[in-house]
Amino acid sequence: MAARAREIIAERGTLSIINPNFPSTALVEFLGKQGFDALFVDCEHGPYGMRDVEDVRRAADATGMVTFVRVETDHPAVIVRYLDRGVDGIIVPHVETADQAQSIVAAVAEAELADKRERYVNVLVESVLGLENLAEIASVPGLTGVFFGAVDLSTSMGHKGQPQHPEVKAAVHASSKVVHDAGLMLGVPHTTEGLPDYVRRGGCYVYVHAQNLLKDAGKSFLDVMPRAE
Repeated sequence: MAARAREIIAERGTLSIINPNFPSTALVEFLGKQGFDALFVDCEHGPYGMRDVEDVRRAADATGMVTFVRVETDHPAVIVRYLDRGVDGIIVPHVETADQAQSIVAAVAEAELADKRERYVNVLVESVLGLENLAEIASVPGLTGVFFGAVDLSTSMGHKGQPQHPEVKAAVHASSKVVHDAGLMLGVPHTTEGLPDYVRRGGCYVYVHAQNLLKDAGKSFLDVMPRAE
């Protein structure tokens, strides 16, 4: 599946990633049939257990989706355990230094030696310290992408709960160039301003939460429901 992701990125410059938030194989299959490229399994904040990861990965495989897992910690043993479930890549939160990124890459390399599978190695930068060290982080051999966690970053920057604060948005915009200049994929929400420019500049993982899609669709439906006079 990793090879399939490379083909999609080379063709379109983007990889659409959906987070269903619920450990349902039927939901994952449904989303895959709608044409999403990749599944985002959130084990940092979501309800997934280790067995759930393997089940939804199989459902994603059946529809041609790549599977990324956001792990809850950068501990090597945890990373390897998730990779042993057969997923195509990981997203590691709260990465702040190049040494941390190197340790993550080494853990993935250990898993790849065991099962001969290529993996995607993505990190989440979501603090002021992480931004300060971004150039060094992005230069670590073996990384494939960098996501920005705007909610946690807003807290780190003194704007708690304001991921759309102008200073936060400006920091992410400036930092995105560092990611692309390093030859890595940039992970961004589908609501990101200037997304086409990011794609042209170097390519993106474009992330959306299924809960937001359902909320928007539900509101649109309810807004046009006829009401009694």
